[in-house]
Amino acid sequence: MKKYCQNCFKVRLSDLSITELNNEKKALQDEINHLSLLNQIHKFNLHTENISYIEKTINSYFLITVENEFNFHRVLSGLNFYGYILEPYKEHPTKVMRLNTEIIYNDKLKYIEGIYLEEIIGDSNKGYGSKVMKSFLEYIRPLHVKYVTGTLSMVDEIHLENKSRRDHFYKKFGFEIKGNHIYLELNK
Repeated sequence: MKKYCQNCFKVRLSDLSITELNNEKKALQDEINHLSLLNQIHKFNLHTENISYIEKTINSYFLITVENEFNFHRVLSGLNFYGYILEPYKEHPTKVMRLNTEIIYNDKLKYIEGIYLEEIIGDSNKGYGSKVMKSFLEYIRPLHVKYVTGTLSMVDEIHLENKSRRDHFYKKFGFEIKGNHIYLELNK
């Protein structure tokens, strides 16, 4: 129990036990860590990326951002999703995942017909790719995109374990795999 000075309502440190002091120290350190992480999140407001997802873990944050790319006619040409780990004591976030796309328009450029997955690269078997893919699919559904397609990397074909892991990843999101192409029909 904290003991307060009668006149100033401040904790008198000399009246606290070692356990209470250690608890106060831990609480203060947790607040410092929290402020450090919030400061890193705030820095994204200065970039072209918009935060689409934040997940707090034990002592860090996992953050997903979206960056819109435009061509010289100011038409949306691509969407890029990035996954970051924000940790206290690190000045900058660590990029652990990226998903880059190209927009496919109908012949008159009136609406987005599909999206081509150019690449998805990052740390494997940590769940980051699944979170980024889920965020990507949730982001594009309101755009009334008809399909998502892409070409699979032949590098994964060399090792059966990598191929199996890659195929499992796409299939759990509903993609069909035909040869080295993936296809997902949306907004049925």
